[in-house]
Amino acid sequence: MKNKKGFTLIELLAVIVVLAIIALIATPIVMNTIKNAKKGAAERTADNYIKQVETAVAESRIDGTKIPNGTYNIQPDGNLCPASGCGENDKDKITINMSGNKPTSGKIKIFNGEVLQDGTKLVVGDYNVKYKNDTLTASEPYKGVLCKANTTKAKALVYNGGDDSTNESSYTSKEVGLLASEATSKYDAGVTYTCELGDGEQNTFYVLETNGDNVSLIAGMNLGAPVAWITKEDYLAAGGTESDYGSLGNNNLGPITVNKILKERTSIWTKLDEDQIKLPSGNQIATAGGDTKWTENNYTGTTLQTWLNSYTKFTTGTLGYWTSSSVATDVSSAWDMRYDNILHRDFVSNSSSYGIRPVITISKSNLS
Repeated sequence: MKNKKGFTLIELLAVIVVLAIIALIATPIVMNTIKNAKKGAAERTADNYIKQVETAVAESRIDGTKIPNGTYNIQPDGNLCPASGCGENDKDKITINMSGNKPTSGKIKIFNGEVLQDGTKLVVGDYNVKYKNDTLTASEPYKGVLCKANTTKAKALVYNGGDDSTNESSYTSKEVGLLASEATSKYDAGVTYTCELGDGEQNTFYVLETNGDNVSLIAGMNLGAPVAWITKEDYLAAGGTESDYGSLGNNNLGPITVNKILKERTSIWTKLDEDQIKLPSGNQIATAGGDTKWTENNYTGTTLQTWLNSYTKFTTGTLGYWTSSSVATDVSSAWDMRYDNILHRDFVSNSSSYGIRPVITISKSNLS
């Protein structure tokens, strides 16, 4: 019989190593190609959806129903409802006829028959899609851990009754907030976390509220110097008039100035989408602090939880921070959370007393 030569062990190992190297090189390329294909599909879906929304608006003008201007929430079935809700028996729901997959959540802003770029966001599969430089751009939410539960209580500056509430000397360092081990749930209001949001900084945040799979946390400090709720310059640029703004300001166009500066000061939080960062509302603060009687036109004077206005870092000159809520009965005022842990109201033109305290909304999976 003739001897038949096979592969030696060394030759087999060499082949395996070569194949492993090829796989190592090829796998990321393939995965990146798949990822880009999914991203592109999400952007095309969003673009098609917006076109169908504008078609529905145009058709409503023809048949006389006329879809009004405003913000609309995308429902899980891909149809739209006003921000105020779908109404009894979904009477206010707007059906969007579109083949294929639709977005499952997000917001659409409609004005004069068109979808506005500013404020429009669609969730398509695993992607958030919104306008960036006039182009619909998809991005994946951050999927890692953003915030870790504290194992020791946070220390923060708390107002001690001193004469000058704008000076750090009137504040005393105390333990504030809750540990997850002290609470019924790690999502309870006041539970303390340390968050790193992309800027390399470790900052204290407290749970403010939960909504389904999401949790909102408020920062333990103000960001930067005090600002106005809305300046005259920004009011006029948004279409307001000097007579309407007056000497004290006008809240009818919303907190334009403070929102603009919030965006600037949190631009380094690169692990978050800007839609995940907002001002706290008066209702969020009141509810988390235990005040069930507060409304946008009802000052209660209730002293709320200390952690809601303590300072891990103090900004000299501040009395507290703005909320996003206007005073319903006074066009010149908005609600602020003050050093005495009470929700007060002040003129929206006041640029020297109230700072910015961000609220972030993230997935519960982003918490350790």
